[in-house]
Amino acid sequence: MSDISRVMTPMQRQYNEIKSQNKGSLLFFRLGDFYELFYEDAELVSKELNLTLTSRHKKSEYEMPMCGIPYHSASKYLARLTKKGYRIAICEQISDPKLPGIVKREVVKIITPGTTFQDEALEARENNYLLSISERQNMFGVCYTDLSTGEIYATCINDYNSLKNEVFRIKPSEVILPKTLFSGAELKQFLTEELNISVNIHNGADHYQTIKTHFKVKNLEGYGIEEDTIIIEAVGNLISYIKQTQKNEVSHINILHRYTDSEFMVLDKQAIRNLELLFTLYDGERKGSLLWVLDQTKTAVGGRLLRKILLEPLQDKNKIQDRLNAVEEIIETPSIIEKLDILKNTYDIERIMAKLNCNYSSARDLVALKQTLSVLPGIATVVKSCKTTYIQKILEVFENPVLKNIYDKLDTALKEDPPLTIREGKIIKDGYNKELDELRKLMNGGKEWLARYQEEEKKRTGINTLKIGFNKVFGYYIEITKSQVANAPDDYIRKQTLTNGERFISPILKEYEQKILTAEEKIVELEYNLYQDLVTDINSYTVLLQQVSKSIAVLDLITSFAVIALNNNYVKPEIVDDNSLVIRDGRHPVVERIISSDEQFVPNDIALDTNKVSEILLTGPNMAGKSTYLRQTALIVLLAHIGCYVPARSARVPITDRIFTRVGASDNLTKGQSTFMVEMQETTNILNNATDRSLLILDEIGRGTSTYDGLSLAWSIFEYIHDKIQAKMLFATHYHEMIDLANNLKRSENYSMAVNESADGVIFLRKVKQGGADDSYGIEVAKLAGLPDKVIERASEVLEELEKNSRKKEGMREANQLSFISPTVVEKIVYKEANNDAIIKDLEGLHIDKITPMEALIKLHDWKKRYQKKGFT
Repeated sequence: MSDISRVMTPMQRQYNEIKSQNKGSLLFFRLGDFYELFYEDAELVSKELNLTLTSRHKKSEYEMPMCGIPYHSASKYLARLTKKGYRIAICEQISDPKLPGIVKREVVKIITPGTTFQDEALEARENNYLLSISERQNMFGVCYTDLSTGEIYATCINDYNSLKNEVFRIKPSEVILPKTLFSGAELKQFLTEELNISVNIHNGADHYQTIKTHFKVKNLEGYGIEEDTIIIEAVGNLISYIKQTQKNEVSHINILHRYTDSEFMVLDKQAIRNLELLFTLYDGERKGSLLWVLDQTKTAVGGRLLRKILLEPLQDKNKIQDRLNAVEEIIETPSIIEKLDILKNTYDIERIMAKLNCNYSSARDLVALKQTLSVLPGIATVVKSCKTTYIQKILEVFENPVLKNIYDKLDTALKEDPPLTIREGKIIKDGYNKELDELRKLMNGGKEWLARYQEEEKKRTGINTLKIGFNKVFGYYIEITKSQVANAPDDYIRKQTLTNGERFISPILKEYEQKILTAEEKIVELEYNLYQDLVTDINSYTVLLQQVSKSIAVLDLITSFAVIALNNNYVKPEIVDDNSLVIRDGRHPVVERIISSDEQFVPNDIALDTNKVSEILLTGPNMAGKSTYLRQTALIVLLAHIGCYVPARSARVPITDRIFTRVGASDNLTKGQSTFMVEMQETTNILNNATDRSLLILDEIGRGTSTYDGLSLAWSIFEYIHDKIQAKMLFATHYHEMIDLANNLKRSENYSMAVNESADGVIFLRKVKQGGADDSYGIEVAKLAGLPDKVIERASEVLEELEKNSRKKEGMREANQLSFISPTVVEKIVYKEANNDAIIKDLEGLHIDKITPMEALIKLHDWKKRYQKKGFT
C-alpha cells in the first residue's frame, strides 16, 4: 500500500475512482448539503468562481486542495462555468446517508455548454445549439439541436467554406467532432479561436442503429437520410453524446428535419455581419441591428423563432405568401393585436417540456405549464374569426380537448406556490391523494393533541406550570420548573437540565414524536413520488405540448410583424415570379429608427431586372448615403423573404437565392491575411457562387491596393458579373473612371448621390439620382468630421496643386498609354513638336479608355508618317 493510500479515507478513494472515470470533466462531488471539488478541480474552480480554497491534510505532503458550493444554489455556479466552456460531472448520493457504511455515489449528469439546462446559462430569446460534424471525402455532415427545446436539424455540405458559413449561422455553444476530424488543425482553430466555441471529442458506435432506436423506427427513409451515411454519422454521434451526458432517453427530442440549401436563402457570415442582422458591426450590440427593430414579440419562444427565421429566409413563394397573408389579416383587424397582449401571460413550454423529460424540472415548471394552458382558450377566442390557413392551424392546436384534461390534472394536483426543490414537500394539494391527506391530518392535528396531552399531564402530576415544547435539537419535551422537579412522575425520563428547570420525555410523548417525524418523512417521500408520477403523465403529452409551444411562437411572430408594419408604415411586398426587383421609396429599417427626431429619412427607389438593367454603378461622396442605400435594398429583399412587411411605398421582390455583401475593410492578421487579401477572398467567393437569382452588394472593391491595381480589378470584376453571372448588383465606388464602363454596358446604369454645392460648402441630400458623379468631396467630409482648419486649408491647397499638375501632364499620361509601341516617338510628339497646334489638339481629343488597340495602332501609324516627313525617325 502506498503512503498516500494510508491517509486516504474510503470517501477519498471513492472520489478518485469516480474522477478517473470522468477525465476531462470537473467533478462536483456531493457531500451532504455541498458539492465538493478536490485537487486540480478545486484550484481551478476556486479561481474561476472566486471561492475560498481550503485543504485536507494541511502542511503535509498529502495536502488535498478542496472547495465547495451549497447544492441548493449550485445552478448559478454551474452556469458561470459552462459559459466559460467547462464540462461538469454531477456526482450525487444515491443511497440513504443514514444507512451504515459509505454512501453510494455516481455521476447522474454531465453538463456541457451545449447540454446545459441552467436558466442562468441560457438566453431566453436565443437557442443554445449543440452541433455535430462528420466528414468524408471533403464533404461534411452537419447536425444540430437545442437540447432545451428538442428538434434536430441535419444537412450535407459540399465544401469547407460553406461549412464555416453554416457554423457561423447556427452559432453553436458547443461542437462535437469524431477524433479523426478533431485532429484537423484548421477546423479546430476556426471553431475555438475565431468563433470561441467549446469543442469536444465523441465517437459513437453504430450510428444507424442509434438513430433507429431513439426514434423507434424501422429505417430512416421517413427522414430522408436512409442513404446519407455522412449525415447518419453526424446525427448518430449527436444522439449518443446527448444520451451519454444526460444519462436518460431524452424522449422530447422527437423530430428530425433534413434540410437543404434550396429551402432557404443562403446567408454567409459576411452578409450576417455586414447587414447587421443580429448585432452591430461597430460594437456588437443588439441595439441597432435588424433583430432589434423587428423584435416586438411577447414570449421567449416567439423571440427565438424570430431570430431563427431571420437567418433562414424562405425560398418557397407559397410559404412566404402564407406568412404575409397571416400578417395582413392581423393588420386589418387591429383589435386582435391589443387582445393578443395576453400572450405575455404564457410561459416557455418548449423548455419546460425539455426539463421535464430530462429530469431537470421543479414543481414551479408544472405550475407555469398550467398557467399557460389556462390562457389558451382566451387566445383561441381572439383568433377564432381569422380565416387564413396559417392561423387556422394554430387555432386547431389550441382547441384540442386534451389540453383541458392536462390542465385539470395539474390544477387538481399542484399547490399554487410550491418550493423550488422537489425534496421538501408542500407541492401536492389536499384531496389529491388519500394517504397524503391522512398523514397531513396527523401532522396538522399535532397542536391539538399536544395541547390536550399537556392538560392531561398537568392534572395527572398536579404541576400547573408544566408545559410541552419542541426544538430541532432535542425534539419534543416536557418542561418542569426547578421547584416542581421533585413532583415529576417516575415514567418521565430526564432529557436536558436547564438553569431554571428540567426537560423530560415520556413514553407517550416519545411514541407521538416518532409518529410525527415518520409522518413528515413519509409526506416528503410521498409528495416526491406523486410529483414524479405526474411528470411521467405529462411527458406522455410531449408532442402535443411542443405543438402548442410552436403555435404560440408563430402567433407571436406574425403579431410582432403586424405591430412593426403598423407602427413604422411598412407595406406588404409583392413576391414575383420574374427576376425584377422594384422598390419605390425604400427606407433603411434601422437607420430610420435611430436618426434624431429633427431629421427625416430620405427614401429612394431602385429597379433591377436581369433582362433590362441588372447592375447599378453608384458614385458620389462619403457621408451622402451610399452604404445606407445599398444595405436597405438588401434588407428589404431579406424582409420580404421572411414573410414580413417592408419599409417602402411599394415593393416587387423576386425569389432571391443569396444576398452577397462585400463591404468595408477588415483583416485577419492571425492568418497573415491583409485587408486587401480578405477583400479579394470574399470577392472570389461571390464570383464563384453567385447566380442570376442573387443580389450583390459591393462597396469599394479594389480600395485596398494601389489606384491603378484597384481600378483594374474593380473594372474587371464589374464586367465579369455583367457578362458571366448576370446577377442583380449594386456597386458603389470612388473610381469615377468606371462611369464610362457602366455607360457602355447594356444592362448597367450610373447613379449617384445628389449633392447641393454652395459657397458655404456642400449639403448631402441623401437622394439617389441617375448619372455618375466625378467628385468625392473628401475634404468637405473631413471638414464635417471636425479636422482642424489648418489641416483642411492645407489639404485644399495640395488638392489644387495636384489637379493643376494633373491637367498639365494629362497629355503626357495619355501618350504614355501608347508607349508600349514607341516611347521615342511619343516623346518627340509631346516635347519637340509642342508648337504644332494640330498635333496637340489631336492628343487632347484622344480618349484612351474608349480607343481600341487597332485604332491606337492606326493613329500611331498616321503620326509616324506625318513626322517622318519632318525628318524624325
